[in-house]
Amino acid sequence: MVKEEEIKKKLTRLANLIKKHNYNYHTLDNPKISDAEFDSLVKENDNLEKKYPNLILKNSPNKNYGSKIKENFKKIKHDSQMYSLSNAFDNNDIKEFIKRSVKFLNLDNDNDFQYICEPKIDGLSLNLVYKNGNLVSAGTRGDGFTGEDVTENILNIKNIPSKLERNFPDFIEIRGEVFLNKSDFEKLNSKLENRSKFANPRNAAAGSLRQLDISISHSRPLKFIPHGIGKCSYNFDKIENYYDQLKNWNIAPNNLSKKCQSVEEIIKFYNQIDQKRSGIDYDIDGLVVKINSFKLQERLGYVGKNPRWAIAIKFSAEKANTIIKSIDYQVGRTGAITPVARLEPVNLGGVIISNASLHNFDEINKKNINVLDLVEIERAGDVIPYVTRLVKKNSKLHTKIKTPKNCPVCKSNVLKEKDEAILRCSNTYSCNSQKIGRIIHFVSKKSLNIDGFGEKQVKQLFNLKYINKVEDIFNLEKFRSEIVELDGWGELSFSNLINSINNSINLFILLELDLLER
Repeated sequence: MVKEEEIKKKLTRLANLIKKHNYNYHTLDNPKISDAEFDSLVKENDNLEKKYPNLILKNSPNKNYGSKIKENFKKIKHDSQMYSLSNAFDNNDIKEFIKRSVKFLNLDNDNDFQYICEPKIDGLSLNLVYKNGNLVSAGTRGDGFTGEDVTENILNIKNIPSKLERNFPDFIEIRGEVFLNKSDFEKLNSKLENRSKFANPRNAAAGSLRQLDISISHSRPLKFIPHGIGKCSYNFDKIENYYDQLKNWNIAPNNLSKKCQSVEEIIKFYNQIDQKRSGIDYDIDGLVVKINSFKLQERLGYVGKNPRWAIAIKFSAEKANTIIKSIDYQVGRTGAITPVARLEPVNLGGVIISNASLHNFDEINKKNINVLDLVEIERAGDVIPYVTRLVKKNSKLHTKIKTPKNCPVCKSNVLKEKDEAILRCSNTYSCNSQKIGRIIHFVSKKSLNIDGFGEKQVKQLFNLKYINKVEDIFNLEKFRSEIVELDGWGELSFSNLINSINNSINLFILLELDLLER
């Protein structure tokens, strides 16, 4: 009985977390955790529900998905429900998906199955409705039944014609993904002020599409790739036939899609796409596998919010290969000296990466890494990129990287604890890099969470000697006249900073008093 109560508490906690992060992702277009972290929550919930089916909650995340409609948007009801895909995370999950399909259809094997496999684009789902060949509406997925009417917003997207030519059905719902190319995302962000910049291409696409001012949507280089079909007055035999017809209507499907005949072919294609994804000019987070036959799809049907005939195989953390140009050292707030690789810039998950952590000097020796070597780098969610392994040695360079004997910032002696791999600067109180690190940490979200006071502002004010230690941020008012004249500042931004500092202090005091009362 005690165990059941614990499981219920876990399921409730997971349901609340998943609901919160779904809201941040779909409704606010502002995710607070990485895709990998979110997938981990979903997987933990799914495993518990499979193990304890009698304890599944009424508000289980598997019964709800999508997002609430923004209040200012007109609602649009879909003629057929828009579903979401269940996830696979390794080869065994793919094999299990095929086994379940074979068992459900009461077949001896999957020899008659064909699969359409295509990259899973990290964008915003869209439902296009055509009547008698004319585009009559476009809606976001929303909660799967009702979405936001964005018909006017999508009229400038090239891959969405206002009229279908030749052999069109009387009625059809064409489903796909709206997204921004990585290169277009970089251009868009470069024109926006820091506070208006988007975190990634998916957020930029969602923010560009869901605009009440349609001129903003029209000015953004949004793209559309179809990947599904809803209600249709014509019955297609297979997905590949449907895709061929889409091409005739000038709605081009993904040119990276492939028809596979076996689980071995699927796994091989998954690995191929995984290896080349950093070179694809749009974000993808997995491979979608769909049974090609619409008749088999109909027989398999749906379970909860997921089709039984399709699955999304998620990729591992983002990886790419590049060359180390040089190696230098950073000193953190605790004095830890971290070697950092300066890289040939490479596009990783929509972000241009030019630096990556090497962790410590023991890791450098273990991985046999040096300048001019070709290495693999990895970036999981919002984590700082790091070098995972050596891919190819540079044959011309044979010298080893030497560990520093002095702090690269203050030149003080370097210390190494007996059982610790990290080198540390011995000058705890006077090393400028440690001072800056402590101030940055103090104003960050992990501590006082002072809005508008980031790393850039801390370094600027430190270098100009307006702050030298944590306490100095509470005395900035006396430097108002000097700071407002600095590049990037002004009366308004400085006043906002002072207000943020005061608000953070008041909140901190209230929390402390609350803890004391308890």
